[in-house]
Amino acid sequence: PPQKGTDVRDVIRKTMRAVEAHKQQHNRPVLTHLNHPNFGWGVTAEDIAHVTEEHFFEVYNGHPSVNHQGDKTRPSTEHLWDIANTTRIRDLDAHVWYGLGTDDSHNYHNTSGSTPGRGWVMVRATELTPAALIAAIENGEFYASSGVVLDQITCDGDSLKIDIAALDDGTYVTEFIGTRQNSDKIGEVLARVEGQHASYTFSGDDVFVRATVSSTVPADNPAFKGQLRQAWVQPVVPNSPAK
Repeated sequence: PPQKGTDVRDVIRKTMRAVEAHKQQHNRPVLTHLNHPNFGWGVTAEDIAHVTEEHFFEVYNGHPSVNHQGDKTRPSTEHLWDIANTTRIRDLDAHVWYGLGTDDSHNYHNTSGSTPGRGWVMVRATELTPAALIAAIENGEFYASSGVVLDQITCDGDSLKIDIAALDDGTYVTEFIGTRQNSDKIGEVLARVEGQHASYTFSGDDVFVRATVSSTVPADNPAFKGQLRQAWVQPVVPNSPAK
């Protein structure tokens, strides 16, 4: 049942705890995530950062009304991700926050509204079962996509490497994004690499590093004007694999 609380953080926290209790009661895997935080500007980065029980949210949601790009005074969902992870990892010593892609389908019989196929996750799992998929996602073995497909993501402790599947005639740009320990720049572009193969060597003071891969090919079914096909690689914490 819906949880009630004193504020946004309290409601999210109580909801996470209620789902965890349900999971334990029924002895089955359950994956819980926060939907579209910018919808109605309902949830801030500060809210999410401090509810450390929550490990997943929608960095991309294909509904046209979720304010994916933010506005003049409020961050995009990507930058919200970076703000929250900076606070969690650098200030709270908490678990990294992962980003999902979804289509949030509502409309199936017309071409307008929230239609299927705009966003999804690609999971590296041992088998195609709910338990294996959820376990892999909980370990960060997935990426989010709105049209870009990746062949491989490798993190060897020294660097993050990405191999992109060339499925169209577009060109690709990978931006490695993160925050550094003693910098006041949150979620800055640490490196920008063109082509199908991209890598970033960690510096000694990276709080976290993630990547956004963009194609020059427009999205097949865009949710907003000028949308390109993209993929979002999960943040890694170079100095603390346990996070």
